[in-house]
Amino acid sequence: MNVVALAGGTGGAKLAAGLQEIVGAGLTVIANGADDVEALGVHVSPDPDLCTYWLCGEIDEERGWGIRGDGFTVFERLVELGAPEWFGLSDRDLATCLERRRRLDRGDRPTTIAADLARSLGARATVLPMCDEPVRTRVRT
Repeated sequence: MNVVALAGGTGGAKLAAGLQEIVGAGLTVIANGADDVEALGVHVSPDPDLCTYWLCGEIDEERGWGIRGDGFTVFERLVELGAPEWFGLSDRDLATCLERRRRLDRGDRPTTIAADLARSLGARATVLPMCDEPVRTRVRT
């Protein structure tokens, strides 16, 4: 059976993890990419990464985000060196973002990168951002 799930935020990621238990490799998760941001010199894709961490069993379930047992050694040093504190990335999360940045810089498509990262980390399902083009959330007041 093949199933496509649209996911955004923690609720969508939890749903995807439950669906993966039923569908396995037949699941494709299309994750929100409108909250992607450039921070600390890397490209951060919060929702695709959140889905990936839930699907591969690395999620910190107490917080509902991030990687269980991960530290912030690199981020803390970056702050000491003058980097902005507004967007903290844990060490392994930063490694994911560094790899994404490297692959974007060589011209790989975001959909290919997200699928490869999820597979490399052990997800059975396929994780994709909603498109390969940059899309950003905007708030008008």
